[in-house]
Amino acid sequence: MTNFQRKKCEKLIGLVLCCVGMLPVWGCNQQPVPDYASLGLAEVSGTIRLDEQPLAHANIIFESADETFSSGKTNASGEYSLMFNSEQSGVTTGEKVVRIQMLEAFGDGEAEALPIGSVELPSSYNRNSELTATVIAGKQIIDFDLNSDGTIESSSQ
Repeated sequence: MTNFQRKKCEKLIGLVLCCVGMLPVWGCNQQPVPDYASLGLAEVSGTIRLDEQPLAHANIIFESADETFSSGKTNASGEYSLMFNSEQSGVTTGEKVVRIQMLEAFGDGEAEALPIGSVELPSSYNRNSELTATVIAGKQIIDFDLNSDGTIESSSQ
């Protein structure tokens, strides 16, 4: 083999190795697309009231037995809508433990500042929640009428 042929062969081998090394990179621009339809997510919204007044600046979590959850935040009128994640609205169907906390309680750096004199909710609504809901397929409105003493007046499902 001549020196010219050897250099040509080395370049060819180098090119092949480079191409083989790039194969994993060429497919990296494709983002996986979640299949939310397979989850059968239900649309849940509602209003939270505390002592007959809208509860603003609260976080509501619908938690499944397997500890997966959907959450939402109340607006100034106490209205919420659940999100499965940051891109998709909804919640899986079935029995849920519902936890309601003031946004400040999470301490995640993203919570809104609470107004002066904001309320602290009883643990029976959050950490030791006694609130439950049954989520069914489709659209559903689930309201919560809470009391400062930790009792539940009514809940519409």
